Amino acid sequence: MEIVELTDKDVEQYLNLLNAEDSVKDLLSRLGFPLSKQEYYEKIKSFSTWIKAYVAKQGEEVVGAITFTGAENLDMKDACIITDVSVRKDHRNRGLGTALVRTVLDFARNQGIRKVVTIVSEMNVPALEMFHKVGFKPYRVLKDYYIQGENAVALEYELV
Repeated sequence: MEIVELTDKDVEQYLNLLNAEDSVKDLLSRLGFPLSKQEYYEKIKSFSTWIKAYVAKQGEEVVGAITFTGAENLDMKDACIITDVSVRKDHRNRGLGTALVRTVLDFARNQGIRKVVTIVSEMNVPALEMFHKVGFKPYRVLKDYYIQGENAVALEYELV
């Protein structure tokens, strides 16, 4: 298993992985997914900040992914935001999500970023436990954050 930066070769598998996640299908449809490769690149270019993705590969197959962006548009110039962590169902509970998050932390540290933040549904206990295990701390509960009225937990990791 290797974790590498997303390349053009893996974009279609990456998009398929994101679209396969039940937990993100509604969000993705509001953002215009499923996207073609060309539509994906056009959407990325329209972001007001930088965006990166890493994929976990087993051979040539994408089995996990993490997406993160700069937070300048939120007046957090020294931070980045993990927007999505996806691991294929048959590869869960093997530490892959943790490895993907640690990859982002390493990237952030190397870029001089001081804080990594994310937002997780309070109903997504496995994700909350994973982020806690890595060292993220909750700093705010966002009431009725999701359309269904469920709350979200904002988490942060301070890089030294």
